[in-house]
Amino acid sequence: MERLYLFLLLSAPLFLCQGNKFSIPLLFGNLSFGKNPDGTTNVNVDQNVNILGNGAKRNTTFTVGNGTFLVKDDANAIVNNSDFGGGGTFGVAKDGVVLDNKINAGNKTIEGGLGKESNFLSSLFGAFSGLRGRQ
Repeated sequence: MERLYLFLLLSAPLFLCQGNKFSIPLLFGNLSFGKNPDGTTNVNVDQNVNILGNGAKRNTTFTVGNGTFLVKDDANAIVNNSDFGGGGTFGVAKDGVVLDNKINAGNKTIEGGLGKESNFLSSLFGAFSGLRGRQ
């Protein structure tokens, strides 16, 4: 019986129509499957705990199909209703290799990746210099 449930869970994305979404509620989150208009399928696991503006959240998305395999992962601590943490995207898409990263520090988001190295470093130094000036 457990094998049947596992089979149904893993094969659910194959039976979805384009644009439809199928979600399974979990403790403090969801497991969802969805088809995109470009023919790819998303499998998303998200978790969120927020108690009086403090907690944590995590979101992992796998995108497969039509020449694409991407993994996007974000993990943040929530402190005074502000996100602190980071995430990234890696994989292969029709445009080529995807390696992107993101850092959240309160109200600042610093994004980088392939071809964005200088922008990432200058934004990172700018964020730290802004923090130094507030002391």
